[in-house]
Amino acid sequence: MVTKLLLYLARMVRPDILLAITFYFLSTRVKCPTEQDISKIARVLKYLNGTKTLGLSMRGETVVCVCAYIDA
Repeated sequence: MVTKLLLYLARMVRPDILLAITFYFLSTRVKCPTEQDISKIARVLKYLNGTKTLGLSMRGETVVCVCAYIDA
């Protein structure tokens, strides 16, 4: 469960942890993680706790209009 949340967080807000999540294959060990996997997850969580101010934020000074067309 935690690895799914970390993968979502890495893809949407914190791309700096994406390498750790995918390189250590943490995203594939969702059902039965080993003790080594749990220690790697704990290390990523410690990093996230220490770097709470980092992350992607989208700010705009002008209004952007998005037009979408759908053809059925």
